[in-house]
Amino acid sequence: MTLDQLEQEPAVSNPADASNREIDRRNAPLRTEIQLVRGGVGDASSFDRSLRESVLYVLRWSETELLTGDQDGVRWLYAFTSIRDLARYATMRGADETAAVDFMTVRADRLLDAALPELAAASGLPTGLALDIGSSAPMLVPSLPVAEAGAADDAAAGDVDGAA
Repeated sequence: MTLDQLEQEPAVSNPADASNREIDRRNAPLRTEIQLVRGGVGDASSFDRSLRESVLYVLRWSETELLTGDQDGVRWLYAFTSIRDLARYATMRGADETAAVDFMTVRADRLLDAALPELAAASGLPTGLALDIGSSAPMLVPSLPVAEAGAADDAAAGDVDGAA
């Protein structure tokens, strides 16, 4: 899978741009679900539905790689529910506040169903989603074991072959 297969949503590096404000509004239900889960009253199916319907901001490490980090044998893909949280994280990591940050916007269901399995298979590590790291309400979405990542890749390949 290449980054262009993640079906980017429109956004620009200017946090005040209307495209970013629309994505931020679209992600409000997910931020609410995160607060409910963190408060101990969330519902797993509601959280999963809100996550899958969201569009996330993902930092790019290079033209071909998304920003990830490894912790205790798990690879985490960093994603953000708002442009503000992405910018805050980038600044915490040393980015100049006035410089453009290289990111893309991606439907979360594509990250979960395509990017995480590919990252897990490529790295040999369980891979999860780290949401809004550096914000007041971060959330770790459990890792995908490497064996499941291979099964997800096989299932996706079967779907493509069956559709032809």
